[in-house]
Amino acid sequence: MKPSILFVDDEPNILKSLRRLLRAEPYEVRVTSDPVEAVRLVKDSPPAVLVSDQRMPVMTGVEVLEQVRIHAEDTVRILLTGYADMTAAVEAVNRGGIYSYLTKPWDEQGLKAVLRGAVEHHMLRRENERLKALTLEQNLELKALNTGLEARVAERTQEVQRLNTDLQASFLGGVRLLAQLSETQSRVVGSHSKRVAAHSLELGKALGMSPQQLETLEVAATLHDLGKMWGGPADDRGKHAEYGASLMTMIPNLREASVLVRHHHERFDGGGLPDRLVGEEIPFGSRVISVADVYDVILNGSSRFATTTPEGAALELRVIAKGGALDPEIVETFIELVVGKAVDEGSEIELRAHDLKIGMVLSRDVLSQSGAKLLPEGTPIGSRQLVRLQNHLDGTPLAGVFVYRNRQSG
Repeated sequence: MKPSILFVDDEPNILKSLRRLLRAEPYEVRVTSDPVEAVRLVKDSPPAVLVSDQRMPVMTGVEVLEQVRIHAEDTVRILLTGYADMTAAVEAVNRGGIYSYLTKPWDEQGLKAVLRGAVEHHMLRRENERLKALTLEQNLELKALNTGLEARVAERTQEVQRLNTDLQASFLGGVRLLAQLSETQSRVVGSHSKRVAAHSLELGKALGMSPQQLETLEVAATLHDLGKMWGGPADDRGKHAEYGASLMTMIPNLREASVLVRHHHERFDGGGLPDRLVGEEIPFGSRVISVADVYDVILNGSSRFATTTPEGAALELRVIAKGGALDPEIVETFIELVVGKAVDEGSEIELRAHDLKIGMVLSRDVLSQSGAKLLPEGTPIGSRQLVRLQNHLDGTPLAGVFVYRNRQSG
């Protein structure tokens, strides 16, 4: 059975446009121009998702969403509003408990993505409720029978925990996939976002950030270059930071991280973008990401990664901080943490297919998806090995192989 989406708008042309846009999508699309009828339809047959316009006669969109929240709490609620009507959006959050809001005129792909996420959210919530109900039912039966109570309760509890774990893993996997896709034309070799996230986490822990702050920091650091994929010229730092943050606000779980992404190209002296914040006006997480980002660009730029050392990159990082671009205290903590300790970043680097060159030497075994060894550690990359590695990576285009940074075969 197809999940249903109910649209409420007093403009028939809007409803026709929505029907036409979603004709090929796997939904049952229902429409009405009467908000009172919309509430009745929800009572009779609650849809998976309800999208309501804000400005309508008789009832506003906020009032419709509030009624739907009372009569069909499981229905995922979305407000459709104009750019200038943000007050209504805030009110809808408070009174209508909305999942998201869409603006007129809408971006077709963005609207489809929000609807897809809303339907998935509805299905996951229903599945979670089913599992909880099933757990309760089983617990009651087991109490009545008084046999195997502890084992069965543990089994059902683990099932719910497994679902929550899968949801979190799916979320983080999607974040990393977006990051890797945004790197397809990067001027930095290998997995830049992965390294920036790892350095940011290590630095954030050393600086005393809380576990919740570290979770937000990891997501923001992983997606800090998301705007390069869709936001115009990759070298326009203010635009790609601003655009990446805007994309992230479309996903409720990414809104806190989007603030850190928006400001990771601000300068400590106030000369950065997009908002020219100064010093501690810049979010702390953004300042952490900036340091990790600049360091990795210095160390692993496509023309320098084979010759630059962590020590050399640290010296350049310190000079950049003195020039006013970075928080000098965070820079010094980072240098002590990454360069002063036994983080052997100078020995190897993970490269994608297009970064590999003849003469490089593998620093780890290359394994197939089934675990079979394709090439052992220490193998020099010749023309034959290069073709084999590129064919292997074609099957997993976002993966890479590890090579020694400063070692070439004779």
